[in-house]
Amino acid sequence: MGATKTEHFTDKQNEIALLTKALGHPARINIMEYLISVDTCILPTL
Repeated sequence: MGATKTEHFTDKQNEIALLTKALGHPARINIMEYLISVDTCILPTL
């Protein structure tokens, strides 16, 4: 696989690309949609 040419793009474009790559699986999108839809605060217990 070829090397990416991130230097050809702005920092913002590279940041968005990284974010969308992280969210690029349907299960992750499902989790995000669920978290957005619930009207509650979800905090881990310590």
